[in-house]
Amino acid sequence: MIKVNPAFQSTRKLLVLAAATLAIGACSHRPVVDVPPSPELEKRSVRIVSGDKVVTLTAEIADSPSERRVGLMGRDSMAWDSGMLFVYEVSRSGSFGFWMQNTLIPLDIAYLDEDGTIGSIKAMDLCIQQPTCPIYPAGVRYRFALEVNQGFFESNSIEVGDRVEW
Repeated sequence: MIKVNPAFQSTRKLLVLAAATLAIGACSHRPVVDVPPSPELEKRSVRIVSGDKVVTLTAEIADSPSERRVGLMGRDSMAWDSGMLFVYEVSRSGSFGFWMQNTLIPLDIAYLDEDGTIGSIKAMDLCIQQPTCPIYPAGVRYRFALEVNQGFFESNSIEVGDRVEW
């Protein structure tokens, strides 16, 4: 009979446990998130005027480069009537856009011109295959962008040409 060193048995158990943990983690469909904690952002009431209808939501304002860089990354939920308004100092080319790296909730984005008029709306899906997350270019010049839960714009009949006020 072969006698196994008890220290080896403990090490073997730890290795088996570590391998099982890694295997389970590798099966996860959620992106790996390594983002700094979101700073406390200013919140404002935002009105979306669509014909004779007005839809109101609460938006966090991301108006600095660091706030825009982090955006909604790392958050696993957001109230249905909430969003984030990205504010740029100057208009941006329609070739620029947003991506969903480290973002855990599917979003819609409306790209807004200088007056707050919606120029385009995109549905942005979760990015499972990081780091190859697609970019969702605006397709129009924009100065502001409003991210909300995916389906919010459609469920409220909000479309291109409607106006966002804050």
